[in-house]
Amino acid sequence: MEEELPLIRGRIRTTAQLRRTGLPLPIAVRYDDHTPDIPENRILLAALHLAAHLPGVPHPARLTLRHLADRLHGVQRPHPGLPLPPWTPTRLNARYSPALRLAELLLSGRSIQPERGAPVPADGFLLDLPRVFERLVAVTLGEALARHGIRCAQQDVHRLDEAGRSPLRPDLVLYREGRPVSVIDTKYVFLRAPAPPADHLHQLLAYCTALGLSHGHLVYAATAPGAASTDHVIRRSPVTITAHALNLCEPPAGVLAQIAALAAVTGAHGQARRPAG
Repeated sequence: MEEELPLIRGRIRTTAQLRRTGLPLPIAVRYDDHTPDIPENRILLAALHLAAHLPGVPHPARLTLRHLADRLHGVQRPHPGLPLPPWTPTRLNARYSPALRLAELLLSGRSIQPERGAPVPADGFLLDLPRVFERLVAVTLGEALARHGIRCAQQDVHRLDEAGRSPLRPDLVLYREGRPVSVIDTKYVFLRAPAPPADHLHQLLAYCTALGLSHGHLVYAATAPGAASTDHVIRRSPVTITAHALNLCEPPAGVLAQIAALAAVTGAHGQARRPAG
């Protein structure tokens, strides 16, 4: 801060003071005003608020984000839509500059974009996209089916043999009134052939047999519209396996619409259950 005060605070701005010939007061000074309302804290606070309001954030993580935001008392959030306040890396903010850069990426919605094959040095992290795809289907499908009285359970443990020595862990088991009515397995791969790979069909057949179901579902990724669902009736078995493909190139609303349609199909198949024995 540079001000003219009736007292000395910080350092005297000698050049400015000498211009005031014969006037000792006020005194031209320069001083540091230590306040938490600095650009670095404003950026962190905005990112914390944004992350805390994202859909699907686990409750414990949401509480932690809000707790951290409360620690930034006296800091003003940047106004939405305006540019972020600029900051300069210094020794004072070096210990949390990675958090600042991550906050800027989150607030701006940007990612790393190499141009013309040139190497781009960057700090980042890896995502297990098969797990992300599985989680996307599980959460959104579960929300859609809950309105029809069907509960989706992830990674429930079941047994293939009577002795219980062969455990099975399907991606999703659909329950109605406590009884399994359908089973779903997600595959983060493109279904290029007319039929799913044999090992995928074997896997779903085992799930349906162990759960006493007549219908199971495989959900694949796709990058083009128009991928129709296909039924595959297993020979000498009452089990039918349906393969679906979600076009992930659609905007979020389009992907959610596809999953709503998938919920309607799996919910309808869940009405019938194969008789035991």
